[in-house]
Amino acid sequence: MPVHASPWTTGRLTLTRLETFLVGAVAATLLAVVAIVVVTLSGTQASAHTAPVAAVEYTAAEHLADLRAREAAAGDPTLAGDTCEEIVAAVVIPRDWTIGCLDHIGGGQPGVVGQASGDSKIILIERLRAPALLRYTATHEAGHAWALAILDDTAKADLITQVGGDTWAATDLDEGYGTSVSESFANAFAMCRGSGSHADLIPMGCDVMDAALTAAATR
Repeated sequence: MPVHASPWTTGRLTLTRLETFLVGAVAATLLAVVAIVVVTLSGTQASAHTAPVAAVEYTAAEHLADLRAREAAAGDPTLAGDTCEEIVAAVVIPRDWTIGCLDHIGGGQPGVVGQASGDSKIILIERLRAPALLRYTATHEAGHAWALAILDDTAKADLITQVGGDTWAATDLDEGYGTSVSESFANAFAMCRGSGSHADLIPMGCDVMDAALTAAATR
């Protein structure tokens, strides 16, 4: 996997980019000392993930099998509740990642409501947002985490060709965000789980996203 120059270049969601946010659900870096509420709940219906196991490395195939098994057992994430903590507890993330809520995400661009760090394997979600936006943001950032965990360079190149994007990851949020296939993948990940979609991003079908995950996991 390529190393990102910045710990927060893997995925960001900004309010300025969410003016055309469409809610698809039926009802609805790492800083020095921050109050990160890290989800470490046990395997109940209310929690989609457990605490990460230190120093354990997973293969792409193991990650994909884990994603499918835990999503099948987790139930409908849109029924988990409306607080940030309830929403992130229901989002399935890789076992070697953590996810948490903050009142405000520092160190990012103004309006950032979610960040996924490939270096520290942490997802941060800004707490003081509407439930529908929180649900989309958390699932979108989880999509970035799963892409980092499973997709290889071949899968990324294939997706760029299939959806017609310019590049995998945007180097500038203002210039390359809308044509980034990484953002397209994360958007599809959220959309395919009933958490809404972002109209400014390149469309990607659920079948295309799933095929890329399967291909990368079986190579």
